[in-house]
Amino acid sequence: MTSREPIFIRKTRSAVHLITYKGGRRFVRFFNLARKRVRNYSKLIHRTVRLLVKKIKRTRIAIFNIVRYVFRRLLRFHKPFVRFHKRRARFRERVSALRFEQKVERDVLTRGLSGRPIILGPWISEVGFEVLYWLPFLYWLKAKCNWDPMHVLAISRGGVASWYREIANNYIEIFEQVEPNVFADRSIKRRAENDGSHKQLAFSDFDNHLIDLARKCSGFSDAVVVHPSDMYQLFRQYWLGHRDVSYVQERTRFTEKHLIGNFDLSVLPKDYVAVKAYTATSLPDSQANLKILNEIVSLLSERSNVVMLDTGLMIDDHKDYQLNKRPNVFNLSRVMTPANNLGLQTEVISNARAFVGTCGSLTWIAPMLEVDTVALFSDASFLRTHLLFARQAYLEMDAGSFATVDVTAFDTLDLSLGDIMSRIYRPRVS
Repeated sequence: MTSREPIFIRKTRSAVHLITYKGGRRFVRFFNLARKRVRNYSKLIHRTVRLLVKKIKRTRIAIFNIVRYVFRRLLRFHKPFVRFHKRRARFRERVSALRFEQKVERDVLTRGLSGRPIILGPWISEVGFEVLYWLPFLYWLKAKCNWDPMHVLAISRGGVASWYREIANNYIEIFEQVEPNVFADRSIKRRAENDGSHKQLAFSDFDNHLIDLARKCSGFSDAVVVHPSDMYQLFRQYWLGHRDVSYVQERTRFTEKHLIGNFDLSVLPKDYVAVKAYTATSLPDSQANLKILNEIVSLLSERSNVVMLDTGLMIDDHKDYQLNKRPNVFNLSRVMTPANNLGLQTEVISNARAFVGTCGSLTWIAPMLEVDTVALFSDASFLRTHLLFARQAYLEMDAGSFATVDVTAFDTLDLSLGDIMSRIYRPRVS
């Protein structure tokens, strides 16, 4: 039985239901929307704060980098001025060197053109510089000044009058005026006064002593002097790497050497290879170098006669390698004296089929004698400019072939020259 409720109650109940049901849904909907908005705004605020923090951090880093850059620039503010000062100093040095070279060249040409007798030397330093630079420089100077060799006196050592024959008819042998031990002592003293350098960069007391001896010769009391320091000062910038090789080429003249036989070489075989193995900066005294030199001489002696150019003299800081004795190897040390050793070695080389030696010294003159040459070295640090100049000179003249061999290659690769040659020259099987 349906109870009859008053309409008012039913309407009230419906209103309450409507309010509680739909209002609750709307409230939930509103709450969810509000929560979503709060979440979105919180994310936005969080992202904004995060970006702001990053910007602040980046700004701080940027400010730090800018400050550091400015600080570094301030610390290096002086460097452009230092570079400018160094460049200006180098430029002044180059200009000063150029003016000095011009002055030296003018002075030496003035002396050559003076018409007075001329003294060339004395040459008491390295043999290599004498044959590769000093003699070609004198040939150039003679071509410029056209002097009469009759009125020119050369001073050197080792019996090398034949080297100067075309530019000086008069020659003084130093070892005929000074004992070898005195020469060695004076040379050591001269190098000590010259910071250990062999080069004759200026007149020394020993130079002046030898020049005074030369002036006592008849006709040379009022002679002018062309000293090796003139050549050393002119070419020094080239050796330091500040000049092109053409600068030296323009001030040198090379001619083929045609020697007059001054020694009796009848004791030597007609066909031989000359070998000059000595210690030097280019081939230091070491067991590895000694080993390869012994192998080279051994192989040469199996295929040809060999003449060793050992001097047995202790005049300078070079000494001969003591190689093993072998058949077909000849030695002239017993007939060499300080007064003839370079002249005798030059003549032996000129008659040889080929020449093998330490790179330097007489190795430079061998191609000028039209002798095929092999130059040995293990340290090329001081050879760069000399090899460049020598090869250019040999190309311009009818010189013998000039080949260089770095002996460290055999030691580095643990190779035996004998094994290599035995593989190349295998006997034919009939």
